[in-house]
Amino acid sequence: MTEREPSYIAFIRQDPSLHRDWFAAQAEQGKAQGCTFGRFSVDEDDEQLALVEGWTERPDDQGEIRWHLAQSEGKEHGTADRI
Repeated sequence: MTEREPSYIAFIRQDPSLHRDWFAAQAEQGKAQGCTFGRFSVDEDDEQLALVEGWTERPDDQGEIRWHLAQSEGKEHGTADRI
């Protein structure tokens, strides 16, 4: 079984039309940090909030989407190399 916690996390609050390009840029950042699998999410209740989680190996169980990290920061964007 692989690690369940992501090694790369990034989030942003922006116009949803910009998410696709932002996701692509974050995928490259994650790859540069050794990630081989990512999960890309948009909050159902706030379409402006997007989150990327990356793992060095695909986990058997990714766990819940880690919205609490983005929402508790109170920032427009941010990254965390590790939780």
